[in-house]
Amino acid sequence: VTTEAPATTTSAAPAVTTVPTTPQAVAPKTTAPKPKAAPKSTAQAAPAPTACGADYYRNSDGNCVHRPSDNPSGATALCKDGSYSYSQHRSGTCSGHGGVRTWL
Repeated sequence: VTTEAPATTTSAAPAVTTVPTTPQAVAPKTTAPKPKAAPKSTAQAAPAPTACGADYYRNSDGNCVHRPSDNPSGATALCKDGSYSYSQHRSGTCSGHGGVRTWL
């Protein structure tokens, strides 16, 4: 009885060479801040207000109103300092004149 030894085959894997790598410093990414866009408005821009006359001022509604004076014609309040106010709102009426003495 003869037995044959099994044939042994060896396959050689291809040689792999690796190059050692050194970690490289990477600068952090920086981005410039983006400028904020102006809010979009659906309303049309109001025209630039024109100057009020010498004895007038622009109130919170954008209307020209007569400055407090000593003329009671058309006044809405008498201020504590004796001047008359032509204010269209109670808020701030006669401010700088001691407040309201009497509403007209």
